[in-house]
Amino acid sequence: MIRIDLLPPRYRAWRQKETKSAVFLVTLAAVAAVLLAWQAALQAERAAGAQRIAALRQASGQYKLVHDHVRRLEREEKALAARLSVLAPLIGADDAALKVFASFRRRFPERVCIASLRTEAGGRVSLRGTAQSYGDVARLLTWLQEEQYTGVKLERADLDEKGGRVQYHIQFGVRGASGS
Repeated sequence: MIRIDLLPPRYRAWRQKETKSAVFLVTLAAVAAVLLAWQAALQAERAAGAQRIAALRQASGQYKLVHDHVRRLEREEKALAARLSVLAPLIGADDAALKVFASFRRRFPERVCIASLRTEAGGRVSLRGTAQSYGDVARLLTWLQEEQYTGVKLERADLDEKGGRVQYHIQFGVRGASGS
């Protein structure tokens, strides 16, 4: 097919220029749209990064609080261990009182009161107190002998003039106590 162009050349040039301008504007608009989309994606990424940083800072603050609490507990544990190391020789060296209290807890004669209980060297125990009568003191002595205490000895038993009670002082040994 034959094509005949009857339009003047300047119209053709103007038409080509217009087409090139339109292509340039469309290309420019596409590049601008891509750049704007890229900028929006970067801003969203920055916002997500800022949220992660804020969450990490909060977690770091909580970690610091927990870490400080753990350090304080470790210091307290060391202090308690030091106190226990001071008390350990005392506890291990004098278990006579513990054995006496354990047996007293199980069963103790009625109408007898203890005023003082003192442990002495060699697992010996000195017991002072009051009773309603001499018979109650005798029951206490019998009970101590039945409980397998060694060397049960009544040091003193006197009648109190004011209250009518018998004050006693008994010494005995504890089997298996350290030092005996």
